[in-house]
Amino acid sequence: MLTALLGIGNFFVREWDAHSFVRAARNVNSTSFATPTNITASIHKHGVAKHQISKDGIPTATDVLSSKKWMLSTKMFVGRKFEKKKNIPIVMIALNMHMNHVLTKTIPVLCSKNDRVVFLTNKKQKFQMTAQVACLEIVDISYLYNNVSSEMPWPRSASANQKVFFQRWYVLREWMRKTGVHMIFTMDSDAVMTQNITRLVFDNLNTIEEHEMWLFYIPPRSSIGCFLTSLAALEDITKFWNRLFLPDIWTSEFVTGTSPNDMIALGHYIHNAVGKPYPCWGFGPGRKDGSCDGSIDYGYTKILERLSLKGVKTKFSPGTLALNKTGQATLSAGVFDLTYTHDPLQRYEMKNGMKQLRFLKGTPQFKLRSGSWITLWGYILEDAMEKCVDSHLKSITLHKTCVCLNFCCIQC
Repeated sequence: MLTALLGIGNFFVREWDAHSFVRAARNVNSTSFATPTNITASIHKHGVAKHQISKDGIPTATDVLSSKKWMLSTKMFVGRKFEKKKNIPIVMIALNMHMNHVLTKTIPVLCSKNDRVVFLTNKKQKFQMTAQVACLEIVDISYLYNNVSSEMPWPRSASANQKVFFQRWYVLREWMRKTGVHMIFTMDSDAVMTQNITRLVFDNLNTIEEHEMWLFYIPPRSSIGCFLTSLAALEDITKFWNRLFLPDIWTSEFVTGTSPNDMIALGHYIHNAVGKPYPCWGFGPGRKDGSCDGSIDYGYTKILERLSLKGVKTKFSPGTLALNKTGQATLSAGVFDLTYTHDPLQRYEMKNGMKQLRFLKGTPQFKLRSGSWITLWGYILEDAMEKCVDSHLKSITLHKTCVCLNFCCIQC
């Protein structure tokens, strides 16, 4: 369960009975949105008589049980307050670099949908602040970067260029700790995203609460190119990495090229959390669990065995933002897809080596092999496709309908 998602202990609004609600409200601290003052204001707003409020401003369990109408309206009230004051921020991280071309274009679109976009960086940015990007906060996290730079052990001969990709997650963890943010969404800087993240979470709360983290998970592969995570999950991931890269686990034979990198390391976290038989449905329909062990570097068999022998166990398995095992979208908004040139799931219609893209009244969609279309609430403009950001954003913001000639979608 996503702990403290609503800032009231471990209670989710939908799960509260009257006694749980009162107990949570009485114990809530003064920094949370659900204070006696604003709960009392909500009670008055929805017409509950003044005598139903106890002396400390919190209704008693008997009072709550006597008014189903009040209980329902209070649930709605708490949800609205979360959206206004506890929005889930979109957090972008750029260490030792400037904001890229795609992000400068997409931030106004993100701000049109979301109340808070945070850009964590240790470099002075030249981005021009305008009314269109009023939701953007550029935060200098140089001190956090310096503090965490030596926390994670690093194989002696591994690429120093790869280490910074790990360090961004340590910086994000520390920022969340210091700001009291319990849940964030982040994505690669070349991504296009169309949703209000807070609303997406609440629209899918029954599903979202099943996992502490959601990412592009098509096992055995996993990627944090899109990542909805709680602080608890991020703390467990970094704790795991601190153990993973000690020399008794990650030996020199696994230091090659770009390995280790954060995607490979995350893959080992997930394999460890999920356990055997390791899922393989990311290789296509009908692929049996346990049939892909050691096939790609997201889960080196020898390292997984060492972790098991050492008693290292991770806490959280992921939910997927991609198509799921049955080829469906798990969330109501559709899927977040990371590549337009590969289809390891064997679910998408490919045309000239690319997934078939269309915009339907501004909504991006990929065509499936079944002939139907799946809605994209996010996707990546990989490499050369970054130049196509203007045509994509134009289709989205002008609510165009177009079956694209190619992925760049300059022509229909």
